[in-house]
Amino acid sequence: VDMDLPEIEDIPKECFTQQDGKMKKKKKTQTQIKEDYIQIVFGLAVFVCSYFFNMSFDIERILISSYTQRRNSEGDLKDEYIYSIKFSRNVFEETDLTKVDPYEFCMNFENRCHILSNKTMKEIVPFD
Repeated sequence: VDMDLPEIEDIPKECFTQQDGKMKKKKKTQTQIKEDYIQIVFGLAVFVCSYFFNMSFDIERILISSYTQRRNSEGDLKDEYIYSIKFSRNVFEETDLTKVDPYEFCMNFENRCHILSNKTMKEIVPFD
């Protein structure tokens, strides 16, 4: 599976209800945005692959590599792969996916992913 991910700029703002009942949008910190993005993109991997495993019992393994568009130093948009994961059916069948942290679940499989301490996802070379 080769998946085009949403861009980090598409992460929604945080909303809350004020005492007067009106909704207000609040900007998230860069750390919050990056943490949310990590959960979203790995959640998409789990969701999409669980769907494919559900399509056929003959599917035993799925390799998913996902990319996003980022600007290079010249300002041109470029596809950058940010993770590549080899999923196996048996782990999906043995796991209640409603109770997993998507990032932690994905890290239990053979993967290529490079996340810095500040939660920035760096470009990787996906599995063949």
